[in-house]
Amino acid sequence: MKAKRILIATLATAMVSFAAWSRWKDEKKPEAAAAQPLAVKIQTIAPQGISKTLTVSGTLVGENEATVIAETGGKIEAVKAQVGDWLAKGQVIVQLENDLKLVALDQAKAQLMSAQTNHEKSQNDLRRYENLFTEQIATQSDIENARLAARAAEAQLKSAEAGLKLAQRQYDDAAIKAPLSGRLADRYVDLAAMVMPGDKIGVVVDARNMKLKSSVAENEIALVRLGQRVELFAGALGDVKYVGKIITVAQRSTNERTYPIEVLVANDKSELLKSGMFARANIAVEKTNETIVIPSSVILAEAGKNYVFVESNGVAKRIAVKLGVQDGDQSQIVEGLNAGDRLVVFGQQRLTDGAKVIVQE
Repeated sequence: MKAKRILIATLATAMVSFAAWSRWKDEKKPEAAAAQPLAVKIQTIAPQGISKTLTVSGTLVGENEATVIAETGGKIEAVKAQVGDWLAKGQVIVQLENDLKLVALDQAKAQLMSAQTNHEKSQNDLRRYENLFTEQIATQSDIENARLAARAAEAQLKSAEAGLKLAQRQYDDAAIKAPLSGRLADRYVDLAAMVMPGDKIGVVVDARNMKLKSSVAENEIALVRLGQRVELFAGALGDVKYVGKIITVAQRSTNERTYPIEVLVANDKSELLKSGMFARANIAVEKTNETIVIPSSVILAEAGKNYVFVESNGVAKRIAVKLGVQDGDQSQIVEGLNAGDRLVVFGQQRLTDGAKVIVQE
């Protein structure tokens, strides 16, 4: 019985000792782990430039666009241009029937000739009566009548000249022409259609240069200036980049408190940019050269203050930094870092000031 109690006591002592040893071992594990250097990757800082960009979006239009309007009425007897054709300024798009207009033009020419003849005769009569009056052959009444006839003939001449201009204009307007050089982007009428004055015939677009019409928020308009460089991307064309510049900045805001702007870009030879396309533009609003620029992802924050880690002789050092220009995944550091510092770019979230590190390539 006594031997049994001794055995039980021995087993209990062994169990307590084992439990204490296990607890001591577990408490030592974090200390041992903490003593192991943490693996990090570093980037040696070198001065470089950074640009801050402002992104806007909008709809593309041709630098010059014009809706072609009929100035006279009639039936279309010929279509001279198809959608997509390049037109020179003054080139005919559609031709209206002009037989009656030609008749009216001939009549106006005849009336002008008659008025010119009558005017010439009235001037000759006036000079003749003035001579006769000097010779005391014609009376004062004769002179007055001759002068009235001359004035009436002059008025008739001016009326005939105006009538000829109107008839000529109506005849010319029967040939509906491109108001500017460009491509026929749309045509609203076809052969044999009846056209009335004021009807829309089509749209001519000069797409050699394109304009992006957009707007900038009130709190950003101070960053935008005429002539600033712009990189433009049309959604339909993927990553194809076009380079242009800002050509207009409104001095008055819209009802939405935004300021309209226009960006001009040169189209390519194949005119891939089309009027009506949606596009976005990146405006380089601020640029800094030869400065300290680091990835924004390595910057940590605590209590509203920014900091990074640098590596020196296998030890991590926490460095407070002050930010400058920020552009997407890049940030300018205006205070805290210098060229040549070994910036921790991977593994920084696990570090504390003074932690031992091992640099991985």
